[in-house]
Amino acid sequence: MPNNDLIYANCGSDHIVINDTIHNKKHKYQCQTCQRQFVPNNSKVYINYQTKELIDKLSK
Repeated sequence: MPNNDLIYANCGSDHIVINDTIHNKKHKYQCQTCQRQFVPNNSKVYINYQTKELIDKLSK
C-alpha cells in the first residue's frame, strides 16, 4: 500500500510502503526505489547523568 505523504530524504523518492513495525509499535517504511528501510521522525532520547545515578542507586 503506497504512502504518498512521505518522501525518503536519502534518495528523494515518494514510492514508500509500510514494511513492518519496530519494538515500540512505530511503523517501519521501505523505499521502493532504493530498498532502504527507515522510521520517520526517529529521535534518540538521552538519559542525563542524574537519572543514571538514580537508576544505579535504586537497582542496588
